[in-house]
Amino acid sequence: MVVKEVCLAGEGHINLYKILVDEQYSFRENTSTDNAAYTLLLKIITALNNKQIVGGIFRDLRKAFDCVNHEILLSKLEFYGIKEIFGTLIKSYLKDRYQRVTIKDTANNPTFSDWKPIKHGVPQGSILDPLLFLLYINDLSMVTRKNAKLILYADDTSFIIANPRPMVFTNNVNETLMAVATWFSNHQLSLNLDKITYLQFRTKNSQKLDFNTDASVNRAILQHCFLLVRQHWGGCRYRNSPDNFKAF
Repeated sequence: MVVKEVCLAGEGHINLYKILVDEQYSFRENTSTDNAAYTLLLKIITALNNKQIVGGIFRDLRKAFDCVNHEILLSKLEFYGIKEIFGTLIKSYLKDRYQRVTIKDTANNPTFSDWKPIKHGVPQGSILDPLLFLLYINDLSMVTRKNAKLILYADDTSFIIANPRPMVFTNNVNETLMAVATWFSNHQLSLNLDKITYLQFRTKNSQKLDFNTDASVNRAILQHCFLLVRQHWGGCRYRNSPDNFKAF
């Protein structure tokens, strides 16, 4: 009952101040996969009608809900004005949870690890968890709006990039991938590099680009960016604006 009341209060605050970005179509009233698909197709068709080169980047996030960092999430909630009693309740909901690992040998004898505090992940199974995740990824669109149109459905993310000039289009693809990789690194989320898909949408008369070459270059950029992620993460806070959010 308490979790439901916290969720309702959170939704009221989010709706009142219009916190969630328009690019997000999941877990919200009057939105669905149909709305997300319609928006995606509309952006593609509109760009094609305007004689632009159109590409799509579709990516998969590994264990999205399990990777949410508590310190980053709480910093974001405070930034969005979710604090005082409401913020304290959510903090108590996330904190003081522990887990350990059990391994059994061939004789079925268990060996237990030490209990460790859980610092990542939102407890799944309640109506509050999707809302916390949406707030966690809410500012992703801010780092891609310059070069790409973003469509979000929970952790399913699609980027549509369009430009009439091939060189500018290719640069926009690379810049978008770098911006996304940096954002995910800063938020301790992992992209599944093997499931990133690149597509060019075109008519029979439009120019075809060598996306296979671009894809290999972009994959190298992503891999290089993720190699730069720190092995040990400390405290996190906002610096001036959500798109400058850093973990350090």
